[in-house]
Amino acid sequence: MTELVLRSGSTASGCRDVVVDPKCAGWTYSGLTIASLTKDETLELTTDDHEYLVLPLEGSFTVQGDGFRADLAGRSTIWGEVTDYAFVPRHRTITVTAVSGGRVALPNALASEDLEPRYCPSTEVRVELRGAGNCSRQVVNYAVANPVHTSRLLACEVLTPGG
Repeated sequence: MTELVLRSGSTASGCRDVVVDPKCAGWTYSGLTIASLTKDETLELTTDDHEYLVLPLEGSFTVQGDGFRADLAGRSTIWGEVTDYAFVPRHRTITVTAVSGGRVALPNALASEDLEPRYCPSTEVRVELRGAGNCSRQVVNYAVANPVHTSRLLACEVLTPGG
């Protein structure tokens, strides 16, 4: 089972703190990159056959490329408010620029459709409370049961209380 464990920092590359892709993980369809960017630092992303979300963990970002632009207000901390985000379809090249510095998650999945990029406001994000007591959790549905249409990508955050 040790081949399923990726040690902290073992997949880092430049400003990318985490890079889990099908090649290093040994699977086919999905991946996750988390990048830390200083103010005005830019990350270029070519989506190839995958579709992505640009999901601020903390800080604000501008996403642009191929005639698309989204100004993401983001959030002060992942433990705080729900964030706005951008959907980027396959076969695109974009840049993600940190407006204030911070961290951004880039979940992705192998796509089967050609779709349009989309800015997704935080007001469209469905938040659910599940369970009770020490089994309670908050599920923030970014690419699940929301107006954003993806080919295959599903992405949510699950926040659980301490204890």
